[in-house]
Amino acid sequence: MTNSLRYRYALFSQNTYRCFIDSPANQSAMISQGAVAFSVHSYSHPLEEVVRPKRIWGDLHLFFDWPHENLPGTTRSYTDLGNFSLPPATGEVLHYYEVPKHYILAYFHQKGIELIIPETTFRGDIGSPARLDFDRRIQEFTDATPLPSTLVNRTRVFWSTAVPKLSNLHHQRATPLSLLASEYFSAHEDTSGRKDYLKPNPAYIRGCKVFSALLNQQSVTEEYLVIAWRIIGASISYFLRLIEMHGGGLLLYGLNRQRFEAAKAKYPKTIPCNMTATFIAEHGGNYPCKKECGVTSPLALQYLPSSPVHHHPPYRSHNGVQLKRTGLYLNEADGQQTRLMNPIWVEEQAQFNHEEKARRLICFDDRGFRKELIVSEKDLSSTQLFALLHSNEVYTPNNTQDKGLIRDFIVSQFPRKPLNKPSPRVSRHGGWQNDNSFIFPGDNGSTVSGYVRQSQIVPAGEKSQKLLPPHPSARQQPIPTYCLQRWLHCPRRTSSTENSPD
Repeated sequence: MTNSLRYRYALFSQNTYRCFIDSPANQSAMISQGAVAFSVHSYSHPLEEVVRPKRIWGDLHLFFDWPHENLPGTTRSYTDLGNFSLPPATGEVLHYYEVPKHYILAYFHQKGIELIIPETTFRGDIGSPARLDFDRRIQEFTDATPLPSTLVNRTRVFWSTAVPKLSNLHHQRATPLSLLASEYFSAHEDTSGRKDYLKPNPAYIRGCKVFSALLNQQSVTEEYLVIAWRIIGASISYFLRLIEMHGGGLLLYGLNRQRFEAAKAKYPKTIPCNMTATFIAEHGGNYPCKKECGVTSPLALQYLPSSPVHHHPPYRSHNGVQLKRTGLYLNEADGQQTRLMNPIWVEEQAQFNHEEKARRLICFDDRGFRKELIVSEKDLSSTQLFALLHSNEVYTPNNTQDKGLIRDFIVSQFPRKPLNKPSPRVSRHGGWQNDNSFIFPGDNGSTVSGYVRQSQIVPAGEKSQKLLPPHPSARQQPIPTYCLQRWLHCPRRTSSTENSPD
């Protein structure tokens, strides 16, 4: 999700409209100036400047020409409508996509009802450019009547008189995410443009305590497996594929098909999240659902903005590239943020071929699974970095500029040192080391841990080692202490005395 400005439109009585930066203060200003309707959607750019905006946001509005006896201009919760009936297809959509009904608002017009579904229930807050296509799909499915609209530079602007009345109402941030997101993402997949930030992540299903507990079992009964399947709510083929995807394929061996079919017949219906606790209380079993996932169905976990399984990545930024829990972003000059890829960062040093400096690179692949890759310093300046990422199914941008920004961000997390300067050595003592190298005592003193930071190293095998004191293993006669002290600490001779006898 970006921090881009949102531009909205206000409609006035003379059928004129005006663009404004969407905010509560600006909405109030437009109302005081006589605005009678607002655009249902807000846009990443004023429509006069672009043919098609990169982002489109807004709640989902469904209008029905349906008789009612409520006072026009009033708003009620959908759950307060009681026995009031809408077209059957509407209820089917809400049930099929598991939309939380108590978060839906109903706005009453003179001759119709406008249902308003918060965009947070289907990840509309990410602002897909395919948003208008998504709205059209749902409207056609529910037999909803399109709202009045105006064409602005080839983009359709839909007007709603409910939006100004709702300008002071704010949806709860904890609105559960529903499976309506699957239809929203499907509409996006049909459009051109970048797709990485809108792909569902099957790895996030493990955020469901029921599914996680299933994977932690050594073996399961057919009945246990069927109940877990009914709680997850997926098709049986996708459910089994999820188990294999998460490394639980051994759980499926040795199961009896006849007993499995009998368990399916015993539990024929999906168990919604809000009914899981009641089901467990009645039937028992180890199904640790705590109803704290923020979704209406475990399948909706796939559409969360960040992993519910792993800890948040550390905050890091470099040259305008910023690491956030939802991805790696580029801060643009106009204040907007462009998402480059899934989160990626460098952790502690790793042992790799002994002589090469290497780091553990933490990233997430296209399915949301966490990857820990070993990257050496020399690979960073070659094509091996992105070849390694691609071989692990980690998405990266195609253009060279974005790849350069990502590489630079990763390099910034490696320890920097001047060129041609040997790395400092840390040891508890100077002199000969276990690897047959010799360390000159430095002047840096001791660290808190008791180690001495050394300033110069003569590697094993160097010809200059013949000038050093003999190695203890080859030492036959003791070297006078004054000779070693003189050799280590006396000042370097000048050219005028270099050939002078002692």
